[in-house]
Amino acid sequence: MAQLKNVHYYPGHMKKAQDSLSSLMPLVDLVIEVADARAPLSTRNPTLSSLIGGKPHMEEKGIGRPSTYASTIKTLLTRAYITSKGGVLTPTESGIRTTFVLNKYFPELVSTEYTANMEKKLDEIEEGDETQLDA
Repeated sequence: MAQLKNVHYYPGHMKKAQDSLSSLMPLVDLVIEVADARAPLSTRNPTLSSLIGGKPHMEEKGIGRPSTYASTIKTLLTRAYITSKGGVLTPTESGIRTTFVLNKYFPELVSTEYTANMEKKLDEIEEGDETQLDA
């Protein structure tokens, strides 16, 4: 494996990102970290762990896969449920209202437990451990 070289971050850019993330953390329930697959180590924010303060990543909740994060974010942006400024994703008023309605009327379908269970069953079908009819 090739030796990784030191990555140089621009202090002003990193400070701005850290300040922005810190101010939004009280509003965050779940963290999605997106890194460039071509250079995952050098495109990660090295201070993210301290900034998120123990908030779970999607994979820790058993939902989503790194391969689906980009398409999930693209769909949310396309439908105007979120905006992206400076790499920070923020829910729009439409996104907040939609989430409220879904949680109120379909809580069992939007829960992380339901999603994690569904993904587990889909994995079992893919691996041949379960049939589509049993799931």
